This record gives sequence, structure tokens and C-alpha cells, in this order.
Amino acid sequence: MHAGCRRNQLKPNKTVDVEIERLYRIAAENKHYKANINLQNGAMRGQFTLRSTEHLRLSQQLIEADVATGFYFIAIFLQQGSAGLQKDPEMALRYFRKAADRGNDQAQYFVGDKLAPINLAPDIAWKMRRCAAEQGSGKAAVELGVNLKRKGHYKDAIEAFQLGAAAGDESSVSFLEKGFRGPKPDNELYYPGQQEDLERAERYEKIGKVLGNYSYANPTVPEINEILPLPPAKLPAWDGKLQWLEARLANVPPENPAQP
Repeated sequence: MHAGCRRNQLKPNKTVDVEIERLYRIAAENKHYKANINLQNGAMRGQFTLRSTEHLRLSQQLIEADVATGFYFIAIFLQQGSAGLQKDPEMALRYFRKAADRGNDQAQYFVGDKLAPINLAPDIAWKMRRCAAEQGSGKAAVELGVNLKRKGHYKDAIEAFQLGAAAGDESSVSFLEKGFRGPKPDNELYYPGQQEDLERAERYEKIGKVLGNYSYANPTVPEINEILPLPPAKLPAWDGKLQWLEARLANVPPENPAQP
């Protein structure tokens, strides 16, 4: 449903937004939780219109179904003092933790970020970052990779950067590209404990350019392990195309989401 309702960024159309909002509302009222989440996210971006009472009701609907994002939304409202709730940072943190424990990647990153800098439960902090990275948080992935590399855990660091690359994180791709160009061990910034592999480096460079050129549109590379499996796997043939970019260039109009 999410892919079908992806907003057409090249040709914004308010009429399309109104129709998508209507369909999301119908689906959300029928307890389609992905539609509920997409409707609220769209409202936060200014794409759709929701009243404070609607945000709270929809978030409560998610919480009652034990959907992690419902706890995350309430955490944001408490943190900001929005959607009719009083600002309460302490209570907000509790809800961020509830969302993180239930698997919300944004909450996991937030909790990990809160715990790591002041050395509060660092093991939990990095576990949260790992979980967030695995669920598509490029920021969590690159920070995890940098931390692991500094500690000499090169294999784990490379895997973290690869997660970041899949999420479309340009910095993660840059670390991988430069790492496979054969930096010396005294190059603390880029040495990855890997053999020089210029073909890998060039592929990462090409991907990095696409991510940089389209950073405003939140590109991703979910097929990264098919294009660039990590060593010792050999590189497969690649036509130089990325699924996200091909879909964007085709600029296929979004389909109406199916009603549950």
C-alpha cells in the first residue's frame, strides 16, 4: 500500500493528495494500521490535514493494537507539546522507549542517541542503534559503523555501513567506497581491514553519486547486497541501474491504495 501511495514528487498534485487522504481515512477507520500511519505521517509533513483530536484518536488506535508507531507518535506529541498534549519530556522519553522496545526504528535511534553520549547503558544504546540500522535508519547505521571501526571491529563496521547504504545513507556509501580503495592501517578514518578492491570502490562511488544527486528525495538502495555483496563474495554482473532511480525516472503515477 505504501508503494502504491508514494507521493509523485516530480508532479505534485493537490487533487491526488486529497483523494489519497480520503482513501487513507477510509482504510484507517477500518483498522488498517499502515494507512493510519501513512495518514498521520502525511499530516505531519503538511500533505494531509488532521485535527489534534484526530491525531490522538488514531494514535490511541495504534497503541491499543500494540503497534509501535502509535507509541512513537504520542512520544513526539509529548516532546513537542502538540496534538492537544502538554509538553512533558520525561513522559515523552517513556513513550520513545515503549516504541523502541516494540521495534520502531526511529524511536530506537532516539533512545540509543540519548543513552550513548553520557555512557548510560552503552550496550543497550548500541543494540538500539543496530536495531534501528537494520530497520532502515541510515543515520543509526553510519554512527554504528564509525563506532565499531574505531574499536577495531572492522567486519561489523562494514556490515553496519552496508545497512546504511541500503537505507540510502550517502556517508555510509562514502566510507565503503574509500575503504575499498586500499587505505593504509594508519588511516584511522577510512581503514576497514579489507583488501583493496577498486571495482567495488567504483560501484560504491557510482551509487554515492546517485544518492548525493537525489538526497532531497530520500533515495534508497534495498538491492545493495545483490549489486555489492560484501567480501568474500564475488561481485555479480551489474548494469549500473538502481531500482529507486529507475522507478523515479519512469515517474509512474501512484495507484489508488486498495481498501482493506
